[in-house]
Order: sequence, then structure tokens, then C-alpha cells
Amino acid sequence: QWRRFTFFNKQSIPATTSGRSWETLRNIEITCSTCGRGSLIFGDILCSRFHGLVHIVNHNFQVSTFKAFEITLLHLFQLKLHNVLAAVGIDETGINPVIKVWNMDKRDKNGNPFCGRVQSTIPANNQPSMVTSFCVHENQALMAVGFAMGSVALYKGDIAKDSQNKTIHLSIESDARITGLSFHGVGKSSHLFATTEDLVVSFNLQDKVPKKNILDHRGCQVLCSTLSDTAMDHQFIVASTDAVYAYQPDARGPAFAFEGEKWMAKWFNGYLVVVYKDKGRSSVPSSRWVGWKVGGSNPARLFPWLSLMIPTIGRLEPSYIIRKFLDAQQIRNLTFYLQAMHERGLANEDHTTLLLNCFTKLKDVDNLNKFIMTPETELHFDVETAIRVCRQAGYYEHALQLAEKHHKHKWYLKIQLEDTHQHRKALAYIRQLPFNEAENSVKRYGKALVTHVPEETTDLLKLLCTDYQPSKPTNPQLSTRSVSKSNGVDFIHIFVNSPDMLVKFLEHLIKVQDNAPETVYNTLLELYLQKLANPNEIKSNSELESLALNLLKEISVKRYDTDQALLLCQMNDFRPGILFLYQACKLYQQILRYHMDHEAHGLVVDTCRRYGGEDGALWQQALTYFAKQQGHHATNETIGSLTSHPHIEKHNLLPPLLVVQLLSKNSTVTLGVVRDYILRRIRQESDEIENCEKSIADYQVETQEMKNKIEQLKTGATIFQETRCSLCSFELELPTLHFLCQHAFHVHCFESYADNESECPVCLPKNQKILENLREQEQVGIMALHEQFNNQLKRSSDGFSIIADYFSKGVFNKVTLLTDGDSSKPPIGGPRSHGIDPGLQKELLMMQQAN
Repeated sequence: QWRRFTFFNKQSIPATTSGRSWETLRNIEITCSTCGRGSLIFGDILCSRFHGLVHIVNHNFQVSTFKAFEITLLHLFQLKLHNVLAAVGIDETGINPVIKVWNMDKRDKNGNPFCGRVQSTIPANNQPSMVTSFCVHENQALMAVGFAMGSVALYKGDIAKDSQNKTIHLSIESDARITGLSFHGVGKSSHLFATTEDLVVSFNLQDKVPKKNILDHRGCQVLCSTLSDTAMDHQFIVASTDAVYAYQPDARGPAFAFEGEKWMAKWFNGYLVVVYKDKGRSSVPSSRWVGWKVGGSNPARLFPWLSLMIPTIGRLEPSYIIRKFLDAQQIRNLTFYLQAMHERGLANEDHTTLLLNCFTKLKDVDNLNKFIMTPETELHFDVETAIRVCRQAGYYEHALQLAEKHHKHKWYLKIQLEDTHQHRKALAYIRQLPFNEAENSVKRYGKALVTHVPEETTDLLKLLCTDYQPSKPTNPQLSTRSVSKSNGVDFIHIFVNSPDMLVKFLEHLIKVQDNAPETVYNTLLELYLQKLANPNEIKSNSELESLALNLLKEISVKRYDTDQALLLCQMNDFRPGILFLYQACKLYQQILRYHMDHEAHGLVVDTCRRYGGEDGALWQQALTYFAKQQGHHATNETIGSLTSHPHIEKHNLLPPLLVVQLLSKNSTVTLGVVRDYILRRIRQESDEIENCEKSIADYQVETQEMKNKIEQLKTGATIFQETRCSLCSFELELPTLHFLCQHAFHVHCFESYADNESECPVCLPKNQKILENLREQEQVGIMALHEQFNNQLKRSSDGFSIIADYFSKGVFNKVTLLTDGDSSKPPIGGPRSHGIDPGLQKELLMMQQAN
């Protein structure tokens, strides 16, 4: 027999205090009801000759009535936070029900509540269907209607207005009526719970298209679901035949065993009110326990009533039993019960945690070992949960055994490194893992391993980057089939506190990898240079310099970007490296400037001698540098050796006037320092002048002879005395051809060998070569002149004077060039040459070049 409790006070209301209006409720047929805002509200099918009435009872039990629908009223919903009433009913026969929303604080012209919205209910298939459930969200922006054909219509928008509303149809289960709807809103999230007779589902209304989330495959009847308040975290309550179940939007919550056919479930002020059909219980129990005999160590024998709890596993909510055993004196009973749950495979993570805590509290190592060493085929608990509990309780060996047995590598390494501090064991464990897991483990724990076992960890990293194989491969055939390699750059950060080990690691990478990343070279160079700046006893400075230079040579050979290497050398003032990179990049002026900045005068001269052939400007810069020096630095020997180099005179790199101008800026340098150089240059220039004058005289003689010959050709006759053909060497026979060059040909020989009818076949190759030389000289002259003109124009502050100077020299005058195509015509736009035939003039010019 159920024990009876008094939750409410029952009080009869005399009819005299309520007036006649109270009597009107006697004859109504209630179809639905709701409450809120201090009122009880009832829906009526039939009251005398009126249909679809709403009766409102206030706290004084005064009843007010208004007509809501023409035929019948199906559902009512009163908001708690707002004085708004929503209802579903039928106004016309043969059409779907409609929704009406009233503002109970406003009245229309008839004194009835103001109806602000009328909405037709249309299911997904647009077929007529009865509305079986209805609910409204307290934010006044959501309404939901459930239909008998298994769909839900969700209305978004202001419930009190007809405009700007959106309808979304949600499908739950075909041909299954919707038995319950409830909105769940916490914070900004909103969910909709829905039930059928076989399902409990939820929808996340934040999604653009809400998706169905099935929470349970047991449902309830109509009116047997409700939403709790903050006392139960706003859980959705479903009253089924066997128990009462609670649900969160994403999972099922606790359950309360309560058998019986449920008719209604409501939530009121922290209480769940259930109306159910009583089967009729006997007032006298048929049997009962009187006492037990104590004996044995089995809890089920020690406490026989505990054995009665075991069959309830899977039928009764475990939390109900566990709460009875939470007392410290009942810990053994709790342990026995939890063990039974694990054996049946019905325990979750919380139960495993609780059981392991019981073992550790009882210090029951035997049972703990037995529980942990369960074969995988009979595993009834969550391994990670067991590892975590054992670790928290200080049972590190048990946690390690579990982690190793079930291949929980992350947990094993975490316990070894953070709790037991067995770094060598952790490293040995990593060494036997497959490549990917070993790589991830080293990336996660490598810094701690390098700190405590640097040599062994570095050796493992070398293997990972070359030819790693697990020490205990689980599949030898697979491990030998392919070898994976890690990217060494990913491990550099591990050696942040171990630079010596990093040097060994990077040297190994460069040795075994032909295409090691550029970052490896730059990092190793930086380490070498840092050791040079802070020398130790491991390696001498000369050895480190040699290693750094060899590394720079490899960087140069592999054509890596040398900017980073040069920056590192400059930051650490590594002079051999700086000069090597300058030389490799052919930055000869930077080399010269570097020696000048360090006042290495001998190296300045040596730089000019070594690289002056490739960059002639070095000599002038060096002389300018020495000319600016005052006192003992600018010695006569240094300047004398600088100006005596044969390359300067050969290419005319230091004109005497420039030398004199530069040295005049130094008061300590006398003219005698460069006396030999100036005299030598003056002698050279004098010889050149004499040669030029001699050439001028020869050209004048040749020019005069050419003029005489031209005059002779113009006024006299030319006698052809050649008797043999210049091609076949036989005697000439008419008809013959004679050229002014004194060559003669048979007509048939000329036609056979001549490529040009107006040119002598014998002189043609020589003449073409002369013409090509003329063209090349002209093109070179034009290009050189063009470059010189542009350079002067850029450097000058008065560009107009430069242009005027070139005009005065006739640079822009038209130049006449004799070619094969213009022998019979004068240059376009130019006058004829004083009556001399152009063809004759061309032949005379070629004859002069040949002589």
C-alpha cells in the first residue's frame, strides 16, 4: 500500500461567497484547461445553446465568460510572464482548426478580451488533420502545433500579430499523433520537445533547419508530458507506464520507477503531479523479512536484502540504489552493487569512477587488480576513466598497466613523465611505438625528454628523421615495407634549452639529407656563431670557424638565400663569413668598404688587385679613400703601389688629372708619390699623339690620291688591258665584261658565277665584309653615343646645355650609309654628291678600304 502524504490543504468553497457565476461551471463540458496570472481557465464544448466558450475564474472565484470559437475549443495555453491567452479551436466544419491569441489586458468594443491574431493550422501535407497538442514560448515569438498525422507546425514571429510570421514544418513519425509539446529555453538557446506514443524527440531551434534528435524510443499518452522548473533544471518530464523519465535537450536524464497507467502529468511549484490509474493494492503485505543470519564474507550473504537489489539492475534507475549506499558504512554494499552493474555491461563512466574510488578507499588491491586485469573480450568499463581514477588516487602502477595494456599511449607517457618521472622508461616506450604515434609523442613531450635524457632523446630524433623502425613492431611486414621520415624542422623547438644537442641533431640532418631545409642550415650557422661569441672547452675557435665556413660554402653551393646567413654573420661579427658571402655574391665594393671601415689598408690594396679586373671602380674608390686620409695612414708606399698596377694603365682607370685632383685634398701627400705614374702616362699619351698624327698624315695622302683618281675617272678614260678571264683564266673572247677594278670575265662565266649583276664576283666577298664592318662600327658608335648622352643628361643639372652641345657637334645630323639597295639612288632627303655617280663613289670607297 502506498504511503499517503498531505501536500495541499483541502477547503470547500461555499456557494454564497461566489455568487451565481460560480454556478455556471456546474453544467459545462470541459475540453481543456490552463492556469496562470492568478486565474483558472476552462474551455467548454457545450453550455446551453452556446459553443466554444472560455470560462475564467479569478482568485475570488468569480467567473467571466467570452465566446472564443463557433463550434468547439480544443486547446488552451496561458503565458506565465505575460497576460496573453492562446487557444486552438474550430470555427467551421470541414476545415482545419485555427489559432487565436488574446491580449487579456485589452478589451474590444463588446468588452471581451482583444483578439490580436487568427492563424490557420495547416499540416505538412496540406490535408485536414486534428490538432492533438499545442504550446507557446514565453518569449512570445514561438508557437508549436502538433497534428494527429505525425507532424509539427512551428510558427516564428510575434504571436500577437498576423504579419511577418514564418511557418516551419517538422516531421517526427508518420501516422503517429503528437501527444505532447514543450518549449525549453535557457539563455539564448531554444529547444522544442515533442512526444508521440513511441518516441521522445527534441529540435534545436537555433539551427536554420531544425534537425530531429531522438532522445528515447518510449513515449507517452496525451497530457502525460510537462516541463519542470529550475528545481529540476527545466527538464522535460514524460510519464510512461513503467516510470517517469526526465530529458535534457541532448540526452536522457534520471528516471523514477513508478508503474501504472498515467492519465496526466503537471508541474506545480516544484512538485510533479501525476494522475494515474490505481491497480488496487493489498493493505497487508503477504510476506516480509524478519531478520538475517550473519555469516560469510559475500555481501549478498551478509545482507540478504542486497541480493534483492541485483535483479533491479537494468530495470530500476541505478541512482536510486546508489543513494541508499552513499553512507560510509555501506561502501562495501555499494562496491558489490557497482561490480554487478559492470558485469552486466550497464555501467557508465560515473559508475566506473565510483567503483574505483570504492576500491581505493577500501584499499582492496586484490579486487582492484582483478578489475584492471579484465581481458579485453570481457571489458565492462571505460578504460580512460579507470586510468584517470587510479592516477588521482596515487595507484600509478595500476594506471600504467591499464594504459600499456589497452594502448593508451598518451596516458602512459603523461603518468611516467609527470607523476613517476621515469623519463628513460617513457623514452623506451616511445621507441616501440609506430612511426606516427612516436612522432606525435615526441612533439608533445620532447622538451622534457631532452632536458632529462638528452643523448637518448637526440638519438631517437635522428632515427625519426632518417630510417625509424619500432623496437617492437606489431606488424613486422608492414614496418619493413615503407619507411617514414619526419621533418627535422618540426623538432628544433624541442632543443630550446639544449643547444649542444641541437648542434648534433642538425649536423646529423645535413650529413644524411642531401636536400635538408634551408632553416636547418641557418639554425646551425647561428649556433656555431653563438659558440664563437661564447667559446667553451669543447671546440676551439679555429675549429668552429672552419665548421662555419664549410657550412657557408654548402649554403652557397645549394643556392639558398644568403641574406639570412649574411645577417647572422654581421650580427655576430664573423669576419671570415662576411667576406666569404660578399665574395660568393660578387659584392666586391662591399668587400672594399668593409676593409676601409676596419682601416685595413693592406687589404684594401689587395682587394683592388684581386677584383679590380672585374670591377674597375675599385681603384678609384681606393685612391679616393687614401686621399682623404691624413697623417701616417696615407703613406707614400701605399699610394705608390696602388698606382703602379699594370691593370690601371691598361684600361685607363685613373687618368693623371683625376689622380692629381684626388691627392690634392691630402696635405701630407706630395706629387713625388705619383711622379713616376704621371710621367709614364704622359709618355704614353705623347706616343699615342705621335701615332695619331702619323695616321692623320697617311690618311690625308690617301684622301688626296682618291680625289685625284676620282678626278681622273670624271675627266679621263679608263683603259682595260686584262686579257684573261678572272674566273676561268682562259683567254678572253667576245663578248666580255670589264669592271673598274680591272677584272674581266667571259659573259657565260659571269652569268654562271655572279650573284649580283652589278658587282664584280671576285671583289664581292671583300666588299661585303667591308660594308659589314662599316655597319657594325656605326651601330656601336650610335649605341655608345646614345648611352653616353643619356648618362650625361641624367647627371647634369642643366639638361638643355647638354642637348645644345650635342647639336653643335652634329650628332643629330643625318648620316648617309652606302648599302646594296641604295647604290643607284641618293639618300632620302639628302642632296647628290657633287655630280659623282653614287655607284662609282661606292666602288672607289671599297677599293680604298681594300688597299
